[in-house]
Amino acid sequence: MKKLLLGVMACFAMTSRAQVHESKNFIYLYSDSVIYAKDVKLRPDFSGYLQLRADSRKVPTEQVKFFSNADGFFANTKRFNFGSITSFSERIIEGVTLPKYRTV
Repeated sequence: MKKLLLGVMACFAMTSRAQVHESKNFIYLYSDSVIYAKDVKLRPDFSGYLQLRADSRKVPTEQVKFFSNADGFFANTKRFNFGSITSFSERIIEGVTLPKYRTV
């Protein structure tokens, strides 16, 4: 019984650190892949279209499901729009209610 308890504790100690990622800045794509970066920026380019950058890498906004950066957590609302315009909404948490979104 003692060996079983020590084995379970050892397995928990090895996997608990592996599940936590240090970076809070990430981009989650529709292909279920995640891009972690030190700096994630959403800015318009010279023609006025939104451009998403993870560090120095450009990520097409059509492929992004949601992303998180220092400004907040944003979700892609292209699937809810009737046009082909990509826009992102920020999740706002107020108290213990369900998350609300606002369009940026």
